Parts: sequence; C-alpha cells; structure tokens
Amino acid sequence: MEAAKTGLDLGARRASRPLSSDLEAARNQLTIAFRLGAPRWRVAFNRGLLAEAEGDHDEAAKLYRMTVRDEPDYRPARARLRGIESAFGD
Repeated sequence: MEAAKTGLDLGARRASRPLSSDLEAARNQLTIAFRLGAPRWRVAFNRGLLAEAEGDHDEAAKLYRMTVRDEPDYRPARARLRGIESAFGD
C-alpha cells in the first residue's frame, strides 16, 4: 500500500511540473543529438513537434517542410504538415 501511495505522489508532482521545462529539456536533447550526428530531417521533425506543442504552427510547418524535403517518404511529417495547413492555412 505504501509503494502505491509513493507512486501516486511522484506522479502528482511530475504532472504539476511546468510543461515548458520539459519542452526546453527536449530542445536541448535535440541539439545534442544533432551535434552527435542525428539525421537533420529527424531533428527537424522533432523540433516541429515541439513547436506544435508550444502553439507555434508557422515554425512547426517550416520544420515539417524541411523534414519532407530531406526525407520525402517520411509519412508522419507529411501528415502533420497537412494537418497544420488544413487547420491554419498555408
């Protein structure tokens, strides 16, 4: 019973942590990944996801376009780009 309570307490604290700090940490990890040689298109796609999470749809669309340019068959980028263009225009 005590372990379950501790797990709930930890979950509540994590849920109350600001999302912006998680996004900033993710952004830092993507910078490191890029410097270590991760494919540019993969980093761009993930940065697009971060931009979308922050509500910056113009930046997200730009990053998804970069992804599609570098990796034309990557469907998730095409789908997210279509979604943004459909919802917010080009």
